[in-house]
Amino acid sequence: FSFQGQRFFRKWPRRIPYTASVEFGEPLAPNEADIATVREELLKLGERCYSRRPVLRGHFGQAAVRGLARHPFRTAVIDGMDQSSLSCGKLLGAAAALSRSLRKNFPDRRIGIVLPASKGGVVANLAVVLSGKVPVGLNFTSGRTALERAQQIAGLKIAISANAFTKRLPDFPWPEHVVQLEELLPELKARIFFWWIAAVFLPTGWLI
Repeated sequence: FSFQGQRFFRKWPRRIPYTASVEFGEPLAPNEADIATVREELLKLGERCYSRRPVLRGHFGQAAVRGLARHPFRTAVIDGMDQSSLSCGKLLGAAAALSRSLRKNFPDRRIGIVLPASKGGVVANLAVVLSGKVPVGLNFTSGRTALERAQQIAGLKIAISANAFTKRLPDFPWPEHVVQLEELLPELKARIFFWWIAAVFLPTGWLI
C-alpha cells in the first residue's frame, strides 16, 4: 500500500509473498526519548531498511535502460538552452551508440564530462555509464588548481565536451584527449538510428 508508481491500491505486488524488512535500533532511555530524537532514530532505521533493497544492488545503467525503453516515444529531456527535446528512445539510441564508441576507443576507467546541463550532458553521462566506465563531472566554474587536482586524483586522460563550450573556457585545464560531441555523434548517426529502433523492439539486455 505504498505510493510507489503514484498509486496506492490499483497495482499488483512485485512478488508473492511480498517480503518485508524489520530493523531494530538501540533502546532509548525514557529521558532521551523526545520527539526530535525518536524521529531521527526512525529515519535512521528507515534508511537502513531501504539500503538493503535488492533493486539498489543493480547497475544504474540497466535501470536507466529499462526505464527509457519502457516509453521510447515519451519526451525524456527538454533542453533549457534551445528548448529542443529528446525522446526516451532517441536518448537511449544516442547513449548506446556513443557508449560503444567510448568502450572501443578509450580503455580508461574514468571519463571526465565538461558540459552544461543540456541534452548533450545527459547523453554523455548515460553513455559513459553504459560503457562500463565512471563519469566524472568537472565543475567548469571551479578554479584551475582545483580542477587540475580533481583530474589528478581521478587519473583523467579523456573528457567529453562540445566545441562551442570549449571556446568559452580558454583557461580550462583540459586533459590529454577531448571528445567533441558535435563531431562524434554525426559519425554515429546510423548506429544511433539502429539502437533507437532496437530500444523499441529488442529486449533491454541488448542495449547494454
